Amino acid sequence: MTDQLHPKPRGYSASVEFLSDGWPYAREVYQVEASDECGAERLAHMCAEDSVYFDLRIPDLATSIAVDPADFGAEDA
Repeated sequence: MTDQLHPKPRGYSASVEFLSDGWPYAREVYQVEASDECGAERLAHMCAEDSVYFDLRIPDLATSIAVDPADFGAEDA
């Protein structure tokens, strides 16, 4: 029953684009493990906030995140 409540994590590749006033100025790709795409996006956002490119002094700072399944992560059991 626990397996149904907490799906096994899997690997995701998250591409984060950093934007200023709608214009991209940097992109980073993070490899994250999460149980679903929403979780992977949340983790990627947390990683982006720790990036040197995430600077609140940048005008109209925004991020755009794209998440795709990747071939790494929790091993199959």
